[in-house]
Amino acid sequence: MEKEAAIEGNAKERQATRSSSPLFLGLDLSTQALKASLLDSELEVLDEIQVGFDQDLPHYGTKNGVLIHDEGMEKVDSGGKMVRAPILMYVEAFDLLLEKISKRGKVVWDTERIKAISCAAQQHATVYWSSEAESSLGKVSWERSLKEQMDGDLCFSRKEIPNWQDSSTLKECQELENLFKSKEEGGVGGVGKSLVDLTGSRAHARFSASQILKFRREEGETYRRTSRIGLVSSFMTTLLCLGGGGGGGGEGVKVEEGFIIKGIDESDACGMNLWDMRGEEQGSVQGRVGGEERLEPGWNQDLLRFISGETYFPNQDPLDGPREVLKEDEESTSRGAARELERKLGKVYRDGGRPVSKVGEWWVKRWGFDPECLVFPSTGDNPATFLAFSLKCNEAILSLGTSDTVMVSTEEYLPHRDYHAFVHPAQLSPTPPGGSRKYFNMLVYKNGSLAREWVRDRFFDSDWESFNLGAIRNRPSEKVGRVERAGFYWLKPEIIPPNAEGIHRFSKVEGGGKGWKRLDPGEGFRDKGMEASSILESQFLNYRSRSSLIFGSEGKDDGRGSKTPPTLNKIFAVGGASNNLTICRFLSDVMGCNVYRKVNEVGGCGGGGEKNLSGGPNLCSVASAYKAAWGWYRSRNEVRVQDDPLEPSFPPTFEEFMTRVRDRSILLGGEEEEKRDPRGKTRYEERLVASPDPTRSEVYHRFIDDWSRLEGLATSREPSL
Repeated sequence: MEKEAAIEGNAKERQATRSSSPLFLGLDLSTQALKASLLDSELEVLDEIQVGFDQDLPHYGTKNGVLIHDEGMEKVDSGGKMVRAPILMYVEAFDLLLEKISKRGKVVWDTERIKAISCAAQQHATVYWSSEAESSLGKVSWERSLKEQMDGDLCFSRKEIPNWQDSSTLKECQELENLFKSKEEGGVGGVGKSLVDLTGSRAHARFSASQILKFRREEGETYRRTSRIGLVSSFMTTLLCLGGGGGGGGEGVKVEEGFIIKGIDESDACGMNLWDMRGEEQGSVQGRVGGEERLEPGWNQDLLRFISGETYFPNQDPLDGPREVLKEDEESTSRGAARELERKLGKVYRDGGRPVSKVGEWWVKRWGFDPECLVFPSTGDNPATFLAFSLKCNEAILSLGTSDTVMVSTEEYLPHRDYHAFVHPAQLSPTPPGGSRKYFNMLVYKNGSLAREWVRDRFFDSDWESFNLGAIRNRPSEKVGRVERAGFYWLKPEIIPPNAEGIHRFSKVEGGGKGWKRLDPGEGFRDKGMEASSILESQFLNYRSRSSLIFGSEGKDDGRGSKTPPTLNKIFAVGGASNNLTICRFLSDVMGCNVYRKVNEVGGCGGGGEKNLSGGPNLCSVASAYKAAWGWYRSRNEVRVQDDPLEPSFPPTFEEFMTRVRDRSILLGGEEEEKRDPRGKTRYEERLVASPDPTRSEVYHRFIDDWSRLEGLATSREPSL
């Protein structure tokens, strides 16, 4: 309550001078909550509100935002776990969020000043619209809640949708992989490329391709009654446009017309195992489907034919081409099943900064939004997190959560089985002359904080301070000059390296030789502090080793006749464990670069202790607001500056836009913004929190080769090196 009162009081003080400056809204529909961030014309956070699914909508019976159904498999973690979420819970969350915004009041949330909106959402989860959806959505009235008007069977063919944690489609994943394998590899003949080469990722149970394949086979009638299949992000874009209002965008503003159910953002489409990422420059020519031109280039036609049932390989026999179809699919195949699936998937937005519509009448008349407010394509949560930092090439984000995620910015499409490739979520399309397509790659590790906390609990009585002191005590020193023990802590089957499992410890052979020996199972290190340092070193060496594959194979000469593996230039640490300064310092030493966080300007790094850094904003919703502001600036200025020789290259890239807003060469608030008033705003700035110690970084560099061989021993269970 004190925070809300302070926000409102400060907002009142500056109301007179800033009443007409634009505001930008970003939303984030995560697994457990719907969140909103309101940004001002300087792109600083004014306020944030959220609806927690378990807390605010308990009648849906979710736990941590999901419903879990065990399909009877013995090992739930390795397959068979159906994880679902009620789609109407998300609809009702929008109603409740707007009610909370209304109660906060116009002094803080002046919806009439919001000029642009965009969203982020949990990736991979698919939404299934019924055959009556377009008609029903076209009748939405501003006088009633969305929940009232979208309940029943008129909008959704599936009331529970797969969540990204679902692992019930492992069989389908294997089929998708086999589709592209050669006959010699046990596949069906292949089409010349692997699935990861085509789509940027190997087959995953949470991705849309395997989920749709299973749905069509097991619920064929419901599949036929499904008019559109989208993602949670495109579902959000659709809701923003309900009630009409999606017509022309005014002078210089081009918006999509004629589609009530909105399309999918290209970066989010990269998480479906369906979108062909190779691009025209790499020869991704797929031809026509059923003699007709494609609705949208990019959906891989071989995958569409297989998933739709138009091409069927019985029992995965290695056939040379299409042969027969499943009996249950004969009706849809007569219409062109692949073409029909492509129609269900719909349009893909390649430029995240072009508006798809103005905000719908439901938002304008019911909640007071500006009818000129523009809606921009929503994207996935991982692309949005990437966008929050405006990464340059060879910079990375490391999310230290229950699982750990590394995202690296690149200027090339670099597919690999160990990681995911995505197109940049906010890039110009078509690519301007002299420009190039941008990408980012993502590595995902299942045993992140899960394993770190296990070591803390088992050896340090659940106390982070003791964990930190033990880790610091066992860092490499100038005196020792080398790493003498290593540990691998895979409590759950790991993603990278694939299916690595168990706890494995190694120590240097006494006498100073180059050999290593494996410790007996259950045998710990002589100093329990070595457990803390070992898990941090092993995890971060993994991230360094694999990330170097992404941004280059050409290392630097280390003066001893070998190459230094390429290192990142800069890392942004986010997530719960990034609050721990000791963890950040280990990360900096192992990776060999500076580590930054987005921190609260007032709180700074807080206390100087080893545990706590000040918290930051909700990155996904804030980044969505950034993208909305970028798109709004482009739309507003496209006609005015396109023939102006004094104007820098227009439109600016997202990164150029963010830089120019921060250095105030772009003033989104116009003349009013010249009177800068910092009161009542939360400033989140990049703050250097750790720099590498040259001695320790050199030790870790020399240890990489041994570490790689030890990882191989741990996965192969060989006794020694």
